[in-house]
Amino acid sequence: MENDVYERIYFLQLLKEKWLSVQNHIVNVHQWAGNDMFHQCSHPPLTNEQKRSTAWLKKGSKAHKAICSVVSNDRLLSDLKKMTKFKHTGMTIIYIYI
Repeated sequence: MENDVYERIYFLQLLKEKWLSVQNHIVNVHQWAGNDMFHQCSHPPLTNEQKRSTAWLKKGSKAHKAICSVVSNDRLLSDLKKMTKFKHTGMTIIYIYI
């Protein structure tokens, strides 16, 4: 039981850091400091062509601030706790139909 609590706390912190990392990704920042567990995007390194052809937001722009205000909303972040209890049944359903 105690392990379950620690795992849930760990997963919640990781989920929160991943969610908040969107604020970096959308301005073409894919590595950063300041988090405990999640310090870079999970995608492979972007090619120069991908970097050039993607319409990145400018850090601090009106659009970036608007998205950051949604992503970092305290109410939304508190709802992440509920998401750690979510279990997707997709694989079970696929198994049943095989």
